[in-house]
Amino acid sequence: MRRLLLLLLLAPLQLTAQEEAIVRVQITPDTVSVGESATLQISVYGPTWFSDPPVFPSFEIPNAIVRLPPDSSRPVSTRIDGQSWSGIVRNYEVFPLMAATYSIGGQPVRVSIANPGSDPIVADAMIPETRLKATVPAGAEGLDPYISGRKLTLERELDGDPATLEPGDAIVVTTIAEIEGLPAIFLPPMTSEARIEGVSVYPEEPLIEDGSTARRSEKLTLIFASGGNFTLPGVALEWWDKDTGAIVSTTLPELGFSVTGAPAGPGTPSETERGRDWTSILLRMAGLVVLLYAVWRLASLISVRARQHRAAIRESEPYAFKQLQKACVRGDTRPAYLA
Repeated sequence: MRRLLLLLLLAPLQLTAQEEAIVRVQITPDTVSVGESATLQISVYGPTWFSDPPVFPSFEIPNAIVRLPPDSSRPVSTRIDGQSWSGIVRNYEVFPLMAATYSIGGQPVRVSIANPGSDPIVADAMIPETRLKATVPAGAEGLDPYISGRKLTLERELDGDPATLEPGDAIVVTTIAEIEGLPAIFLPPMTSEARIEGVSVYPEEPLIEDGSTARRSEKLTLIFASGGNFTLPGVALEWWDKDTGAIVSTTLPELGFSVTGAPAGPGTPSETERGRDWTSILLRMAGLVVLLYAVWRLASLISVRARQHRAAIRESEPYAFKQLQKACVRGDTRPAYLA
């Protein structure tokens, strides 16, 4: 009865909140290429004003990036049924990651509408659903990864003097990719998998920056263990040029290093090889520990079974009869009685 009474008291408040909060959604444009952005605009209106800012959902959309641009929210007003309503508009940027049709909306916005002379009306107003279609331009279907933008450039920076390298020296190579009209997350790794025989390669976490020009920066530290000639592989990225409507290939040539001194011989392994040796030793030691533990467990199990077997024999009738015979032969009355 009390629960029913509470529901009856709350029902008018919920109905009033639903009637007084209006949510509108618009996506522009409704069809984009993968990597391009569409603007998702959510408008929330109330007949008075908002006592607290509306709480918008996070819009976590599978296979898409959703982010808030600078100054994404602003106050607005409109006329509904001849009355002036105040509102808040929030804009999101949506970047599809693959060709598909995305359904957006169906989530609540928590609103707090001022109710003069009484407490604010708080409720969840649902966002109407809308759809965004993402496509891949004809001719770009084979790009993997798919990169689409304008003026993609690649460059390298060196920290150190490559002309005076000796064994034990280090040099830092920074590879930078920049592109317009695409978020930096679309730029793929370029040097993180680089391997150079006889050189220890230490990659750092890439630096990703967005803006009018997206930028991805990857830094490698190369340590030369011996003399010789070494080559850092080049970089090649194929991308879709939005201006020309064609696939363009941007490349960086391979980078060569000449280190004075004797090359690494059989007795002078590189740091990478020494690391592999230590890994092999540790794995063997771990295997030996596991084997010794298994042998110890087996020996313990055999010992327990042996004690159980001996105890079972001592409790058997044949064993007791043999003990009786021995006691009788010796003439020991007490042991014979016990047996």
